[in-house]
Amino acid sequence: MFKSTRISIRAFLLCVSMVIATAATAQTTAFPEQPGQRCRYTAYIEIRKAYVSGLCILANNDGTVAGSVFNEFGISMFDFTYNPQTEKVKLISTTAMLDKWYIRRVLRKDISRLMQALRSGGNTYRDEKHGLSFTLTPVTTNNQEENETAQ
Repeated sequence: MFKSTRISIRAFLLCVSMVIATAATAQTTAFPEQPGQRCRYTAYIEIRKAYVSGLCILANNDGTVAGSVFNEFGISMFDFTYNPQTEKVKLISTTAMLDKWYIRRVLRKDISRLMQALRSGGNTYRDEKHGLSFTLTPVTTNNQEENETAQ
């Protein structure tokens, strides 16, 4: 009885380790380069005395990348567009707390640098002057994992 249980536990652990290894080596798109492509990230924005965590969604719409960052409750922090050719960011909307000209200027510059880092394979940007840190970690969905394991 114990021997068969040990074998089934070993088989189970082997299956779990194979799934983890497959998920760890899975290639996820870090930046939506092609039109129609979308990417999801967990977002972590750290300020000197506080932080905001949530989700960031990027979608490529005919060469321009539209993005939105919102917290776990679904409240949108800011929406933006990024033009990869000119590397310019346009803030579409921000929360009232961030809607000040000097904050918008810093936010535009930092988002542009973060998008440049994503395009080059990084996922973090740190603004030493203003004490801001942006980290985006790609999120894989179950459909992506099933497609990658099928290949």
